[in-house]
Amino acid sequence: MTKKIYILVPLIALAAFWFYYSGFAKEYEAIELQKIEDAKEVRRAQMLQEQEDRKIAIEAALALNAERKAEREAKEAQDLAEKEARQAARDARDVAYRDRNKFENQMDDLKRQIAEVKSKIEEVEATKKLLVDEEKHLLTFVAAADSNVTKLQRVLQQIEDADKAAKAAAALAAATASKK
Repeated sequence: MTKKIYILVPLIALAAFWFYYSGFAKEYEAIELQKIEDAKEVRRAQMLQEQEDRKIAIEAALALNAERKAEREAKEAQDLAEKEARQAARDARDVAYRDRNKFENQMDDLKRQIAEVKSKIEEVEATKKLLVDEEKHLLTFVAAADSNVTKLQRVLQQIEDADKAAKAAAALAAATASKK
């Protein structure tokens, strides 16, 4: 019996330990499973939170991108408007320069034409003066020629009268000579 005790006591202790251990093991396994489930649940919650945070971050990034895009488009529109305004100012300046140059050329042409007209007027006035002087000279000459014509007509008349008188004297002399 003592030999049986040596086998039986450890077997009973082993059986008691096994019942105690199996209950503890089940309980420990349940606690461990619960810890694993809790850890999974925490991880799921963390993943959901991370997903939610990522979604919020993406929405914020999209909003920021949209805002930047709007700012960029506004800046591009402003730059384009400024560029167009500068180009319009350059075009207006170029038109003003072209108009100024055109008007300066027209003014130079008009001054040249005025100078030509003035020189023509001076030529015409000089010609007019010459013609007026020539007219005065001709009137004087015509008056002198008229007086010369009348004097020459008188002289011719006197010559004719003298010729008639000479013919009459010659005829008288011939008649007196034939009478004698």
